[in-house]
Amino acid sequence: MSILRSWWKWFKNSWRIIVLQLIIGITIGFPVKIFELILLNIKKENPSLAIVMCVVLLLILLPVYTFIFTKLISVLWKPSDIYSKLQLTANQNKNEF
Repeated sequence: MSILRSWWKWFKNSWRIIVLQLIIGITIGFPVKIFELILLNIKKENPSLAIVMCVVLLLILLPVYTFIFTKLISVLWKPSDIYSKLQLTANQNKNEF
């Protein structure tokens, strides 16, 4: 039973990291498959077109991903949460002495 409690405590503390890893995995895995399909299908017929398409796709996706990740991180990690935890730790250490 204590194993379940310790696992639940860990999950409550790190669910944000798990969600972020899932989102990053999905959002990075999807374009990688697109690049793979472009390179496999077009490279045989016209290699320069495949390279141009990959570069254009990368230029389109880069600002989109930058925007998504900055918004996601700002929602999942709030500086006030970190500050309050540091303040609480400082107060606990102060009370020990």
